[in-house]
Amino acid sequence: MNVLLRNFLKIIAVLIITSCSVSTPEIKGSRWSITFVKDLNRDKLYEKLSIFVNCYDEDGEDDIDTIYFIDDESGLYWELDRDSWVERQDGRSKWLGSNALIMADRGAIPRNSFRIFVRDLSGASVEDKIYITKNIVNLDEMEFPDLQVYMGEIALKEYDRGVLTIYSSAGEVLKSVEIDKNLTSFAKLFGKERSSFDSDVEMFLSVTRDEGNLETGPFKLSIFDSE
Repeated sequence: MNVLLRNFLKIIAVLIITSCSVSTPEIKGSRWSITFVKDLNRDKLYEKLSIFVNCYDEDGEDDIDTIYFIDDESGLYWELDRDSWVERQDGRSKWLGSNALIMADRGAIPRNSFRIFVRDLSGASVEDKIYITKNIVNLDEMEFPDLQVYMGEIALKEYDRGVLTIYSSAGEVLKSVEIDKNLTSFAKLFGKERSSFDSDVEMFLSVTRDEGNLETGPFKLSIFDSE
């Protein structure tokens, strides 16, 4: 009887300690933006959504397990976990999310309220809402940035300033630089020779306008071989 009682008390103690150590995650902030894309591989114009959430959990910053962005009106949702979300550090705050959420048909992102659902490893969860308020635009009427190529040098067309980013085949940012209308060689633009990068990396060109971010790509490094 005494043995059973001790074991029971031991179980109760474990449950109390466990319950005390489990905290509900918090959403301290959220950010979103829409980028209008000119996809050169698919020869298609579409939108992609960027959403990042500042999550906090007293059980540790690695306790967040899953993040959902849900459009209750249509039933559409995106699910992110530690294998698919992107981490961004802003001072002492860590933001989790994605900058490449797209519709299955690459149509317009719904201009609705999205429910943010965050769940931690213990199953505790928290919800919040984010409102996509940007007007729907006609992508065929937008002027996307492009590159001028001449004698192995490139320059920005259509706009005064933009950003040219090199991504690895795994989607990792390798180098990001500003580009303008002045023809510039690869080495001068990126501060490295082309041989420093694998041949299968891709470049994306972006500019920021009042209506949102515009992005064109991918471009291959072989573009520098063109005249």
